Amino acid sequence: MQPELVDTPEALAALGALARGAPEIALDTESNSLHAWREKVCVLQLALCGRIFLVDTVVLRDLSPLRAAFEDERITKVLHGADYDVVCLKRDFGFGPAPIFDTMLAAQMLGHEAFGLAAVVERFTGVRLDKAHTKHDWGARPLLPQVIPYLVDDVLHLAEVAANLRAEIENAGIAEEIALEFRRVEQLAWGGDNRMDPEAWRRVKGLRHLDPANHGIMRELFQWREERAEAMDRPAFKIMGNDVLFAISERRPQARRELCGISGLPPRLLERHGHALLCCVQRGLVHPAEAAPRPPRRTAFDHLRAACDDALRNWRREIVQATGVNPLVVLPNHVLQRIAEERPEDAAALAGIAGLGVHRHERHAAQILAVLQAAQREVEDKS
Repeated sequence: MQPELVDTPEALAALGALARGAPEIALDTESNSLHAWREKVCVLQLALCGRIFLVDTVVLRDLSPLRAAFEDERITKVLHGADYDVVCLKRDFGFGPAPIFDTMLAAQMLGHEAFGLAAVVERFTGVRLDKAHTKHDWGARPLLPQVIPYLVDDVLHLAEVAANLRAEIENAGIAEEIALEFRRVEQLAWGGDNRMDPEAWRRVKGLRHLDPANHGIMRELFQWREERAEAMDRPAFKIMGNDVLFAISERRPQARRELCGISGLPPRLLERHGHALLCCVQRGLVHPAEAAPRPPRRTAFDHLRAACDDALRNWRREIVQATGVNPLVVLPNHVLQRIAEERPEDAAALAGIAGLGVHRHERHAAQILAVLQAAQREVEDKS
């Protein structure tokens, strides 16, 4: 199917009007995390009303014409692995899709051994997808003709896959459990921060093996690399690898010729920025890194909560082994942890646990309460 490119405000407004009348919208996003300092959504693919649209979100950063359709409770939005798309859309454009039908989550909860997009599309349609462009730079323009089929395939078959999965869900009798997980994904939000963290260098893997006397150099080099990456809009690792940061920090070079012997330091970068790197070394030596901020005091370990958590996980494992049902259907981790924390004492209190649902309560309430009571008695006996 030939897609329609949407790269003007007028075309986006027309798409928004069409989307508001669609009974269902299949959608996907492509970001450039491997090719930019700070990733962004670069393409939004939509399949609706028998047509496919590729929205150029490098050009169009205001998607408000689509907001009404994306938030319309009467229009189901079908995605595959929706959590990442939901978070990225909210981060970049301020809104996300709801209600959703996540074909990957549905396939997983139904017990499909393979639930990637290519696997479920082949299972239900017989079509084999070409995933050769998974790591393509979606921020590059113009969009090359050879990547267009990849973009189309990501949404072309979602409606058919969803229809088949709905039938399986109905037969399995787990519609409520899956719907609750869909609602959880819809509510996800981006928890990042666009500001540069001055303490981020302390999280470089392997830092503990570096002599603390050289931490100041590492701090300066890391900060310089971040600033270059931001200015060039490239991932920091493509400017200079962590192994090079460590090598410079350890050797403390004082002249350009000493930088030349460092393996992995790109010659072009050395030619252009050798002086800046030497300045980083000098600043790091003159201004050593202060000791790492003390971590906040840990709260006392909650032995009862841990015991209840372990007991519930053991109980769930037994259910899964006996029935073959996916663990997410029995009790998702976020619900299990909430139960272990709140430790409801009766069925009414258990029913108030967010995400549990009516069916899980009906099937497992007595067992869950018994597991909690046994765990509490065991902890009391040990104390």
